[in-house]
Amino acid sequence: MLMVQLEPGIITYSSFISVCGTAGEWQLAVHLLETVPVQRDVISYNSAITACERGGQWPLALQILSNMNAEVDVIPDTISYSSAISACEAGGEWKMALQLLTCAIAAVQPSLITYNTAIAAFAEASEWSLCLQVLAEMKTSEVLPDIITYNSTIVSYEPMGQWPAALHALALIAAEALLPNVITCASALSVCESAAQWELSLQLLERMRVSQVPPNVTCFESAIGAMNATTQSTPRLIALLGQVQVLGEGWEMWSLVRGGETLDGIGLTLISLAEGEQ
Repeated sequence: MLMVQLEPGIITYSSFISVCGTAGEWQLAVHLLETVPVQRDVISYNSAITACERGGQWPLALQILSNMNAEVDVIPDTISYSSAISACEAGGEWKMALQLLTCAIAAVQPSLITYNTAIAAFAEASEWSLCLQVLAEMKTSEVLPDIITYNSTIVSYEPMGQWPAALHALALIAAEALLPNVITCASALSVCESAAQWELSLQLLERMRVSQVPPNVTCFESAIGAMNATTQSTPRLIALLGQVQVLGEGWEMWSLVRGGETLDGIGLTLISLAEGEQ
């Protein structure tokens, strides 16, 4: 019988690299990429970049992307840049993510995933102005944002308590017929908490009820945190606590009063209610 020995091709090696990345074996994935006896292609490079992303190795992911540019007949694509930006996001390297996005815009047509990944990196660094710039670029490139885009953008407003900007984002979500989810609302409520906008927090909770978006404990916690800034909200706060109890999440009152940082009237009310639950 004639025996034919088949040599594995780049598709097989790319699959191996991908499997290594999924298993968290980024070192092996990179080793395979560097030692394959056949011509590497964009898929094999992308698989290695993704492996480095999952392994938290953003410098190595950037090195592999750089090697792609030096490789003959291998051109980085949208996936290449998206994965590299994601690696920078995981490493908190928003400045590097910005550089990569700039390169991607010049070299390829960035996808929604590319833009979303960059916005997420900027949001984690509270670089809200960059988030807005990316939104503008998406409009120019005719790439429609989705709810993930806006969720990340709203997150960027939290540290500075930019509640008008958060409301504007919610208005854009409605105008573009996107459906807000609990992450959207929780992020907006967190912004309201930072700005002590307790009345707006209650309005958002009511909008969640009307829109049939079930709030989680985080939503109520942010609303209660916003209320803690003024004794005028005490009656509303007591009513809100009743809603949280209905959820049956088993949260602790003590965690919601922020370690006694509330004003006297609200703090005493919370402690009294907490002791009554025991």
